[in-house]
Amino acid sequence: MTLQMKANRTLSSWAFALTIAPAVVFAQQPDVSVKYHLDQGRHFRDIDNASRAASHFQAAIQADPKGVEAFVELASLLESLNELDDARLLAAAALARGPSNAAARAIADRLGLKSGEPASEPAQRLVARYLGIDVGVGGGREEGSLALGAKIDPDLLLVAGFTEADRLARIEPTFTVSSGLAIEGGDVRTIHAGDKPSAEETITVTDGRAGATGRASLRVVGPVAKLNVNNSRAKRLVLPEEPLAAGIDFTFSLSLLDAAGNRLWRPKVSWLARAVGESKATGWLVDAESVRHRDFFFEPHRNHVVVPATASEKDVVEVTAREPGSGVSATFRVRLATAADRVVASGAAPIFPATFEEALASAKKDHRLAMVVFTADW
Repeated sequence: MTLQMKANRTLSSWAFALTIAPAVVFAQQPDVSVKYHLDQGRHFRDIDNASRAASHFQAAIQADPKGVEAFVELASLLESLNELDDARLLAAAALARGPSNAAARAIADRLGLKSGEPASEPAQRLVARYLGIDVGVGGGREEGSLALGAKIDPDLLLVAGFTEADRLARIEPTFTVSSGLAIEGGDVRTIHAGDKPSAEETITVTDGRAGATGRASLRVVGPVAKLNVNNSRAKRLVLPEEPLAAGIDFTFSLSLLDAAGNRLWRPKVSWLARAVGESKATGWLVDAESVRHRDFFFEPHRNHVVVPATASEKDVVEVTAREPGSGVSATFRVRLATAADRVVASGAAPIFPATFEEALASAKKDHRLAMVVFTADW
């Protein structure tokens, strides 16, 4: 399984914690959400859902950036996926937070970090990741994210230098940022987002000793600006007027986007259907609202329309989805399909329904290749 993450999969504090400065032991009681996310991460890891597992481990780190356990869990997961630089980054962060922690020392040794002892050679490469995730995004993103104007959490910006032999190297980091971010006096603690959403911003880290550089990517997330309604089966945008056969249960999903195209999470979407013109159609829309908990940010909002067998060609229903917090909405219409809508294809390569055996027999008879399209409905 490929882990669909970059910023998601590495977290830690910034450079001083990874140059093996003395660590401070935090004896705070872990937040209840930390345990929840650790348990969920282990559950998804055990059923081979790496993306969900990593996202929960990341959430545990975000809830308690000074803890050790979630860093170790995510480092182990990434090691199993052969994402070794990020795994080393997390293992080093775990050691910086708990130098005597047995699990942290074990994975650091396994990854060749020699229990965090820095090498004398200069860094050949830097690895940098920002793992903070804005609540409006959810998790499971390829980059970290910030709300408009928000500051980063330095404990969630991880930077480490590695030698050619993959040992930790001492670094003297300096920080610069791309145009959608701002920094004051080179102080990492002052990095904050600008006033416009963006799909790609970077924090660039340069080692003053050896000149190696690394970049952490993040998104600047704005308010909901657009709703896209998609055909859940065909994976395309729903037409402004969708023709459906009588008796069809048509399922569709909703994507919420900001002005830069960042996909957002919101807990609730309200739905409304009304009959249009002479139509007397009622009850086609199944749900009045859809609700998604933040833990299920992977799942879009969904709803469906059922066109009754008694529908006539005069029946047209207009469906409106509305995100209550922003007031942004999207509208499309559903009507009974006519004969003209039922033309399947035209031209030199018609598509017709057939069994697999019939398609092969036809191809053999005409000595031509057959394009077979398998469709399913569930």
